Amino acid sequence: MSSFKDSTAPKGTAEVTVTATTLPADPAAQASTGQFWDLGADYAPLSVAAGKTGTMTLTLAPTAPVGTVVHGILYVDTETAMGVSNGSEITGIPYTYTVG
Repeated sequence: MSSFKDSTAPKGTAEVTVTATTLPADPAAQASTGQFWDLGADYAPLSVAAGKTGTMTLTLAPTAPVGTVVHGILYVDTETAMGVSNGSEITGIPYTYTVG
């Protein structure tokens, strides 16, 4: 015998605070599609059908001193069609360069 009854739960409220710590974007790296996660930036997503290919360009314009070695990861994300800024990282492509 169950002590649960079929009835509506009482009304209530809840407050939730979420904090996320992310890695900073490389300010020297500019993708031809724009920056998905920068809500104030221009963004022109590359749409690629299943089984097809697409091309985007990554331009590196470093401002660090000559000789500085820079390491980063170019993340490729998907965007969901949920009406909100929501996406998933599908791969990360590591890169390294020396400012010359």
